[in-house]
Amino acid sequence: MEEKKSFFNRLKEKLSVKKVLAVVLVLAVVGFGVSRFLPRPGGTRPTFQTNGTRTTTLTRQVLNDSVTVTGTVESTQTVNVTSTVTGYTVKEIMVQAGDYVQEGDVIATLDTTDLLENITKVKEKLVSNQETAQLNYNQAETDMNNAYDACIAQETVLNNATEARDTAYRNFEIAKTAVALQQSEYDAAAAAAQSANNTNNQYIAVMNDKKVAMDTAASAMATAQASLAAAQAAIKYGED
Repeated sequence: MEEKKSFFNRLKEKLSVKKVLAVVLVLAVVGFGVSRFLPRPGGTRPTFQTNGTRTTTLTRQVLNDSVTVTGTVESTQTVNVTSTVTGYTVKEIMVQAGDYVQEGDVIATLDTTDLLENITKVKEKLVSNQETAQLNYNQAETDMNNAYDACIAQETVLNNATEARDTAYRNFEIAKTAVALQQSEYDAAAAAAQSANNTNNQYIAVMNDKKVAMDTAASAMATAQASLAAAQAAIKYGED
């Protein structure tokens, strides 16, 4: 941190030196102008016209006039150069005192070794995370496909079971109809058997009645035969 502060202090000092040089240059120009009004070596002075305009003859000569001043020059404008980047050491200063810089010029570089290492680690971690994410995505896609296939298989089983149920229901209805038909035929046969049994019972009753009548007739015949035999015996006895 101290080294970074020293860097910005030096940079500020360079800017201040530039302003001092600019002020000294202005004073030199002013001194040069004043010297033009001082007497020349040999007693010559510049000539003036009545309207206040100074004229002189242009000649080649050595300028020996100078103005030396001392004092402290303070700038009316102070520029603080700061950086939003913190935590890094200044690696190289690209300018010297008195250099002119423009907006966008690189005046210093920072030691970004740790930053580059961190960026490399972050990139490696990002790549690793991407690979892991891709593996997880592939596994999820495989699981989804397997689940879809299982769902299709279960749907096939369900469709087969539904079809088997419908077939069994149809067979049940057919069997139910057949049972109803068999029951109807059975009921008809049972009714016919009952009717035949009733007819047989009636026939048996008639036969019994006929047998009784025959027995009665046989008894009457036997009685008649006995009476006839007695009558014949009486007739024969009477003849004798």
